[in-house]
Amino acid sequence: MPIYDYEKLKKEKAEADEEFRKKCEELEKLRTSTISLLDVRSPGYPEVGRIQLGSNKYINYMRLVRFLTMGSLLEIIGPIANRQLYEAGRTVGKSLAEKYGLSRGASFEEFVNKLQEILMKEGIGIPEVVKEEDKVVVRLHECIASAGMANVGMTVCHFEAGIINGIYEAWSGQESETREVSCWGKGDNSCTFVITKRLF
Repeated sequence: MPIYDYEKLKKEKAEADEEFRKKCEELEKLRTSTISLLDVRSPGYPEVGRIQLGSNKYINYMRLVRFLTMGSLLEIIGPIANRQLYEAGRTVGKSLAEKYGLSRGASFEEFVNKLQEILMKEGIGIPEVVKEEDKVVVRLHECIASAGMANVGMTVCHFEAGIINGIYEAWSGQESETREVSCWGKGDNSCTFVITKRLF
């Protein structure tokens, strides 16, 4: 799989499409400062962040509902709201692993290939996976939840972290934890997830 280069893709498309260029400019204005997750502008322009996978009005609507609900729940019950999204995603991830025939104990290379297949076919994003000493790092480009969104000063892809974790657990047979360390919601141009063994 070739290395994903968002800036190059964005530049090429902006040169060929005036409307896209204007949306890029509008998004940059939304990303120069932090706005509230509850702001109706927070979903941004998914089509600017999802150049290869594409976008539609349903993604924008899903984000609006999700962000407004998440923001409200964070105010009412605190960070446990994010954990609930994560656990729901974890359940979905395990189901997707089964649906796509990911075998427990398959090689790491087979796991990576299947993770890429699942996330791309389901339209969740374009993953790059790297195994480090005691962790697996998944950089997710064109994330369905956040690519092209405004800077809200926080990570927002808790459901997607859960999906990745559920797929990993289905493959490894080990309880693990997946943490999002970079996100469009924090002003980054991709989402990065770190998978480690659960210590508790």
